[in-house]
Amino acid sequence: MSQSHGYFVEHTTTRDDIMIYNVVSFQSSSSKPRQLMHDRQRDHISCSCGKFEFDGIPCRHMLAFFRISQIFELPKKYVLTRWTQEAKIGVVYALDDENTNDDPTRLLMTRRSKLSYKASILIDYASLTDEGTKFLNEQLDSLHGKIKEMGASSTTVPSSQTRKNLDKPRNIGDPSNIRTKGCV
Repeated sequence: MSQSHGYFVEHTTTRDDIMIYNVVSFQSSSSKPRQLMHDRQRDHISCSCGKFEFDGIPCRHMLAFFRISQIFELPKKYVLTRWTQEAKIGVVYALDDENTNDDPTRLLMTRRSKLSYKASILIDYASLTDEGTKFLNEQLDSLHGKIKEMGASSTTVPSSQTRKNLDKPRNIGDPSNIRTKGCV
């Protein structure tokens, strides 16, 4: 039996076009209530537990909402491609090309993904022979020089913005001290 049947879904508030629900377990009084948000305009559901955003799997709280809403088939947008038979092994070759021009980081990732895929295939073939390895190495050196001459600027991705994102230093500090269990 599905664990979603053990939950009570209660509508609490409505803000703009977003309905907010509390999802509480019948079986366990110690479980904390989760907050579910349903954006009716976009027809999108999100839960405070974050399981769908983290694992890509709808949580039991979302399933409880679908059950009480009498939605008996999981909407396609909640079944990610990686969980279907259509999932491909390897590199995602093309992201949704329609929206890449709006987001410079996404455009850069798409370009990099395509080039990385092609380079990987070339390296696989060239590494099989000494001649192929030598030839590809010489061609890559030549290409490197030509691309350096072109400069890093681009017409669609501002190089200053891209460079800021790529060259941004990451500070990693020591974790805070935590008292061990049983310590007085």
